[in-house]
Amino acid sequence: MDKFGGEFIEFDRWSDFALKFKHKTWSVYIDSYSRSHGQHTASYTRIRTLIKDQSSLRFRAYLESLGGTIRKKMGMQDIRVGDARFDKQFIVKGNNKKLIREFFTSDEIKKGLLNYPQPDLWLHDRMYLHGDKCPEGIAQVYLEAHGIDRDSINLLKCCELFCAVLDGLEKLNLGFEDEHEFEID
Repeated sequence: MDKFGGEFIEFDRWSDFALKFKHKTWSVYIDSYSRSHGQHTASYTRIRTLIKDQSSLRFRAYLESLGGTIRKKMGMQDIRVGDARFDKQFIVKGNNKKLIREFFTSDEIKKGLLNYPQPDLWLHDRMYLHGDKCPEGIAQVYLEAHGIDRDSINLLKCCELFCAVLDGLEKLNLGFEDEHEFEID
């Protein structure tokens, strides 16, 4: 984590590990957690930050599964970003096709997601995926993958991908500011 000036932090009792680093002036958090899915529990590695948000852009990009393939065939809205390999492997949903396609013109973002294990990338207005709404004017950028990844090379790739995502959002020039006083608990 030296490349990012990262540090291990005491995060909470539910995380297997936690790291914090800065990208520009964003405070970025990486940790692990477990979530119950009925009769079994799955573990995840996630990376996230809060950003000032003057737009209402929201999206999600995740690997297509068998269920997603069936939903696509039944007409589920899926935004095609114009890259055949990416469009074949990912489902992209959101509220502004033009801006989302512009965001996904970044080869670095597409390549990073294609090479990340089971990624799920969100720009949303929730503090946690299924939790409370963010304060007015704040959004969360959130990336998770199945499993707990402690491999330093994989975590470095994850950080590079996440920084590319933040830079890509900034390039859209929608009022996503990198200076804020908000931190994730």
